[in-house]
Amino acid sequence: MKNRDTSSDVVFMATGQFEHLTDTECYVFSHIAFFACQQSPYNRTFKQTTRAICNKVGYSPNAVRSAIRSLIDKRFLKKVERTIVSREDRFTFYDDIAHHLTIGEHEYAKRFAKSLQRAVVETKSKYKGVGGRDITFFPVNVGRLHQETDADAVSGNQSKHVHKALILHAYLYHNHKWNIEKGRRKLSRSVTFLSGMLQWSQNTIRRILNSLKSFSALEFIYEDAAVSVTSMNPILRLKSMAGKLTATLKQKFSGKPKKAPVLQERTAKSNPRLTPAEAAAYLREYQRRT
Repeated sequence: MKNRDTSSDVVFMATGQFEHLTDTECYVFSHIAFFACQQSPYNRTFKQTTRAICNKVGYSPNAVRSAIRSLIDKRFLKKVERTIVSREDRFTFYDDIAHHLTIGEHEYAKRFAKSLQRAVVETKSKYKGVGGRDITFFPVNVGRLHQETDADAVSGNQSKHVHKALILHAYLYHNHKWNIEKGRRKLSRSVTFLSGMLQWSQNTIRRILNSLKSFSALEFIYEDAAVSVTSMNPILRLKSMAGKLTATLKQKFSGKPKKAPVLQERTAKSNPRLTPAEAAAYLREYQRRT
């Protein structure tokens, strides 16, 4: 059986999410909300295992479980009470290990789900304007998080940087494409604006912009205290985006930590306290060795 090509998988995000959620929570919530917002065919219920969510959003099982607990605490998600069926009637192992979730009571979560449902209906019906939605979404290409080999896997700060890069690229690409359709020459956003919108530091924004530029995901110039995007490449046309970004980061972070200097043991003396002359000599020897 041939596996489905997951390189084009996306999750739909909105800028308002970052006012309430962390990056990990945004990825997990966006994935879950796509299923939980639809009455048909999902009955507004999300049912997947932790591993399935990990395969989609590119986080570790512990990170996914922690994000789900936090989303429930923030009332963005809530657990669904499922009907207990006896094991004699049907096989229930998947139901036992899967998460059963739906949209919570948080006001923004409900707005997000309602707007996402309308966007899905518009896409399926090929008809624009099925109903007004007050949230605009941009697709984040999580398919690029899937690595071909274990050697390509990312972790720690590298993983955070890759996930952030995908978000920023998706936001800029979506708005750049919109500007082109409206006949505008370029897209301009200040670093301060992007920092406030995404709740990231300004240095993080600059590092990610430089990373995206380094492998030709975008071209920009800095003018009038703003970043002006002049051209962008869609994420699907970039080969192994995460791999390229990872390789760049590994060059930066692969330096081995310096070993602490090993001090020579002093000869035991009846009087452990050194004279000033002995202490000065010992200090000079220590500085020479280090």
